[in-house]
Amino acid sequence: MRPTVWLKPGILLIYGAAMDADSHQHNAVQLIVPVNNSRSYLNAEGQKVGIEGAAIVDAKVVHKLTMDEGWVLLVEPQSDLGQAMSKLLIEKVGAYGVMPVGDGSISGFDASSVSGQKGFEDAISWLEPVLRELVLEPLFTRLVSGEGGSGSMLLR
Repeated sequence: MRPTVWLKPGILLIYGAAMDADSHQHNAVQLIVPVNNSRSYLNAEGQKVGIEGAAIVDAKVVHKLTMDEGWVLLVEPQSDLGQAMSKLLIEKVGAYGVMPVGDGSISGFDASSVSGQKGFEDAISWLEPVLRELVLEPLFTRLVSGEGGSGSMLLR
């Protein structure tokens, strides 16, 4: 399966199979969501971590992802959503880095059946349960609608 990519201001969303990236870092905060029964391994800061559900990777963390099938959401770190994701890491882990989130993965998605703007809306609907569980859904909705820019919401 070829990866399917959606791009909106502030986010890059990828759905694909057989993802195998070399060690890298980027400015984006990342949400990784493997589909059900998909093997996924995250090697971050030299520590190999098996992921059975979703995970958040903070900006500028060196990591390597290998995933049979699933989602990768890259978020602008200065957006409200990016700041909230980083804040979750600090609250749960005590520092920036990587943390598993959620209690499982989500069902598969037929990326070949969607295209264009409607395709993006269909795609994000598949991520809503994970975003809702993380209490990030409202911030994600605001960002994709163009309202969730940097500094528009105060995080404490």
